[in-house]
Amino acid sequence: MEMDTTRAPIEGLNRIFKGREEVARFWSEWLEAWGEQDIGEPEYIESGDQILTWVDTHQLRGRGSGVKVDFPPYGWLLTVRDGKIVRGTVYLDRAEALEAAGVSP
Repeated sequence: MEMDTTRAPIEGLNRIFKGREEVARFWSEWLEAWGEQDIGEPEYIESGDQILTWVDTHQLRGRGSGVKVDFPPYGWLLTVRDGKIVRGTVYLDRAEALEAAGVSP
């Protein structure tokens, strides 16, 4: 499993996480840092062995500080093999995400 967040504008987050343990550790720490989350209804676009999930609204609240943070629109391009996600790549540009998925805008 591989998770590519190199397009994220957040220091320490913009890298490639490799292996189940590394990806799981990232999500565990991420979820621990944030209290509540409000995620708008994602759009799902299938293309072969890939699924693009696009989210227009996502707001987080810091668990300790209570500060609200609005995320810009983003998408995850997920590659699926044998019913399992083997790669996830985050995109902040919808046209770029659609192009990577092989879907015309």
